[in-house]
Amino acid sequence: MRSYQVAHPEKQRAATKRFYDSNPVKARERGKQQRLKNPDRTRAHQQLRNAVRRGEIVRPGSCSECGRSDLRIEAHHDDYKRPLDVAFLCSACHGLRRILG
Repeated sequence: MRSYQVAHPEKQRAATKRFYDSNPVKARERGKQQRLKNPDRTRAHQQLRNAVRRGEIVRPGSCSECGRSDLRIEAHHDDYKRPLDVAFLCSACHGLRRILG
């Protein structure tokens, strides 16, 4: 996706403009509602992001379940009360973990 965006910046700008022109307030409010609805989740994501930025946690280059490195690697929290206890999974394994629990 990123390589397409770089190769076609005019299409990316047009799509972004259409998105924000449709209803920018609604998009912002939805994000705010999600943050207010799930404060533990928001706090855990923020603490993890800061730990990665500080170098306390290193994001691996491959999935801890299947070992794939060609997909995006995402952090999965089993418990938001333990914000730094995460599993780094590829987007496919992360989707399965969310569905299956």
